[in-house]
Amino acid sequence: MKITADRNQTVYDIAARWYGTAEAVGQLLVDNPELKNDPIALAACGINVLDNDAFYVDVALCPGTEIEIDTDSKLVRQMVVKQLQNDITTYDNGTND
Repeated sequence: MKITADRNQTVYDIAARWYGTAEAVGQLLVDNPELKNDPIALAACGINVLDNDAFYVDVALCPGTEIEIDTDSKLVRQMVVKQLQNDITTYDNGTND
């Protein structure tokens, strides 16, 4: 299944919403090697986007990024996922409190 990242969503948010656990971050990174951070979020964190092509799991993804979700993964916590009806967004303007 493919989903689309919303503004200010991190890979942790996606893992929590669609797998029910942050343990799925590794699975998301393997299944989606092209993930990129939002350049605006990187700049807000003081990260020079021109000199750095690293991926930060705690910084927002580029909004609109399509992300593959493995709904058959053993990491999916169905009971948790059923309880989460809304998207999760923990990233806020360059700070992750």
